[in-house]
Amino acid sequence: IRPDGSDETKLADCAVDSAGPLEWTNDGNAIVFAYRTAPVLPTQLVSVALADQKMVGVTNPVIGQPGDSLPAIASTGRRMVFQRSRSVGVADLQLIETSTGQPERLTKDGVETYGAAWEPGNRSVIFASPRAGRSALWRTTIDGRAPQLLLAAAGVDLRAPVTSNDGRQ
Repeated sequence: IRPDGSDETKLADCAVDSAGPLEWTNDGNAIVFAYRTAPVLPTQLVSVALADQKMVGVTNPVIGQPGDSLPAIASTGRRMVFQRSRSVGVADLQLIETSTGQPERLTKDGVETYGAAWEPGNRSVIFASPRAGRSALWRTTIDGRAPQLLLAAAGVDLRAPVTSNDGRQ
């Protein structure tokens, strides 16, 4: 839908299950989101092109596990992080190079996340996670260093971090 409310366009039929948020590709030509094609399958990240509404799988989660969700695309469009859940409440951040499609684990402790955002320079990711009890903001680098606590707020769960489009904040 355009900002003025005109030109509503149906992008895809999501017959079974989809889970937000939606993430725009950097060129603005597609959206990426978590989608389950059948009740017995895990959620996978899919891309839907605006031009032809074609849905293409981006990740290939393991059958028998909950699956993939919460995509965040780097400003270059060459990398994406997402959460891969191995069981309910057990998940890690994964990094995928969009050219190869091979995911690597960024976090290795099985603590779920509540969203991620790329920092300027695309070398590190801020993410929300309850690693120290309540959900706080953490930073990890794409070379797999251990996450570092950035911000915790007493009595408040921090979730869904975002950075500015220009990458300065």
